[in-house]
Amino acid sequence: MAKSKSRLRSVLEVAIPALLVLACALVVFRRSVYEPPAAAPQVTALPALPASPAVRADAPEEAVVLSVTGPVQRAHANGAWAKLLAGERLKADESIRTGKGGSTDLRIGDKSRLSVTDSTQVTIRELTHAVHRFKLDRGRLAVDYKPDGERVLKIESEGSDAVAETTGARFSVLSSGSTIAVATETGSVNLRAAGQVVAIGEGRQAVARKDEAPGAALAVLPVKLLLKVAGADTQDLCASVSGQADPGSEVLVDGVPAQVDKAGHFEVKVPRRPAEKKNVLVAMRDPLGREETRTIPCGALGDGNVDDLAIRWKKRLVAQ
Repeated sequence: MAKSKSRLRSVLEVAIPALLVLACALVVFRRSVYEPPAAAPQVTALPALPASPAVRADAPEEAVVLSVTGPVQRAHANGAWAKLLAGERLKADESIRTGKGGSTDLRIGDKSRLSVTDSTQVTIRELTHAVHRFKLDRGRLAVDYKPDGERVLKIESEGSDAVAETTGARFSVLSSGSTIAVATETGSVNLRAAGQVVAIGEGRQAVARKDEAPGAALAVLPVKLLLKVAGADTQDLCASVSGQADPGSEVLVDGVPAQVDKAGHFEVKVPRRPAEKKNVLVAMRDPLGREETRTIPCGALGDGNVDDLAIRWKKRLVAQ
C-alpha cells in the first residue's frame, strides 16, 4: 500500500510540472504567434445604376436637309417664307415649297430619304419615333423609306382624306389637286381613301380622286400621251389644247394645272395674253416622275384643223 502511494506521488510530481509547462507555452503562443481570423468585413451595397431612359414613341424628331437645288423655301407655321439651306433641320408644322427647277432632299429617321421635287409644296405634320407624317399640298414626293421596327410613314393629300401609308418602300406620290397617285418601285404602299384601302405592290400604281375610293392597283406601263392642238378661232385665243393622259398624271398648260378627268382627258383654251404671246408650253409628269414638255406656236393651226403630237415620257428615277 505504501509502495502504491509512493508511485502515485511520483507520477503526480512529474505530470503537474509538465501540465504547467504546456499551459505556459499555450499562453505564450496565443499572445505572440497566433492571430485569430479577422472578422468578415461588412459589404456595403452599391447604389443601382439608373436604367437607360426608354425612348418615347411620341418623342419629337427632326428632318435634316441634305441638299438644295434651285428655288426652295421653308416656313414655320403661319410664318414668312425664307430660303432653305443645306444642313438645316426641320420640325413638325414647318412647310417646304419648291419653284420651277427647285428640289431638296431630306433625311428622316436614320436611314430614310424624302425628295421634294420641283413645283411642290409639302408640310411636315408629325416626326416621332412612331410616325413620320406629311401633308402634300401639290406636286410630287419621291421616297426611299427603310423599315425601322413598327414605325410608319403617312403622306396625306390636301383637300381630301386620301393617305398613302408604308413601313418600308421606295415609291412616289403625285398630287394634281383633284387626284393623288401612288407608284411603287419596291416594297408595298397602302392607299386609303373614302373608307377603302388598296395595296400597291412593286411595279404598280393606283389613283384616288377627291371623295372617291382608290382605283385598283395597275401595272406601271410605258406611257404615250397624245396632244391635240387646235388653232385659235378668235383673236383673243392662242390655241385650244386637249389631250389624253394616264389618270393621276399632272398636266400644266403655261404653268396652270389642267383639270384631268377620271378617264385622263383634258382640254384647255389658252388666251393670247400678253398680246405679243407667241407660244404655249405644255408640261406633263406622272407619279414616277417621267416627264416631258412641248412648246406649241400660237395660231399654228389657224385654219381650225387638229394636229396630233405624240409625246413619249422619259423616266426620272426616285432619289436613292
